[in-house]
Amino acid sequence: MKEDKDSISYCLSTVSRFESGGDGSATRYEYHPESRTVVHRGFVNERRRHDDQHGASSEEDLEEHTSDNLLVCTDVRSPKVDQLLHTSRASGEPSSGVLPPQSGPLASICWWFSPTGEQYRIQARAYVISAESERGRVAGLTAEQARRLGPRGGADFQWEAERLRVYEKLSSELKASFVGENAPGSRLVADGSEKPTADLEKRLEMGDQELRAAALKHFALIVLEPVSVDLVQLKTKPHHRFSWKKTPSGDWEETELVP
Repeated sequence: MKEDKDSISYCLSTVSRFESGGDGSATRYEYHPESRTVVHRGFVNERRRHDDQHGASSEEDLEEHTSDNLLVCTDVRSPKVDQLLHTSRASGEPSSGVLPPQSGPLASICWWFSPTGEQYRIQARAYVISAESERGRVAGLTAEQARRLGPRGGADFQWEAERLRVYEKLSSELKASFVGENAPGSRLVADGSEKPTADLEKRLEMGDQELRAAALKHFALIVLEPVSVDLVQLKTKPHHRFSWKKTPSGDWEETELVP
């Protein structure tokens, strides 16, 4: 991934819900697939030696503090967050904002690695980690979810600290994008309410705490917990294909498939 920068992004697919009328007794919905390219922000608690806070002396030590769950970031007002929440509610757990273990996945990843000719399709449960001020709409993690999604040996791990860690690694330009008053995907109105991005970037770089707080209010993580992986290797002759599915005990079952 370090050698191929194109591999740091993948397609993340969710499902949007629209009202399609009803017969007077119940509201009917239509469900449409939605896909977008997102940037991989690493794995939960993934660190390099220069930003490690655990005193790790080797890459192996750092891996001991890293989870297998993937991270992407988003504006908490973005449509994808609502799509994730609607899907979880349709799965029968309206209070948690996340998918129950026995239900299907909330999101799907398609990740292509050009140098190796490998395509990974990953189905994952998705969890939104937002600012406390947004918890009226976006539920926080339960204690069990917080433990399960966190790093191995992470007794002192804090999800708010993880959200801040990922935020601080972003460029000033991307940080500034979270300051805007209007939600991503909303109609653009030229009324002067949106401040010039260059000005916001400069103020953030100079340590403007009011702007930083405004950006962090909207900044959220999406944690993706894989439940199945489908790998196709297209540079081998013949092609190879494998599937892994996570069992209730947390183990993975591997199956070789016809490509």
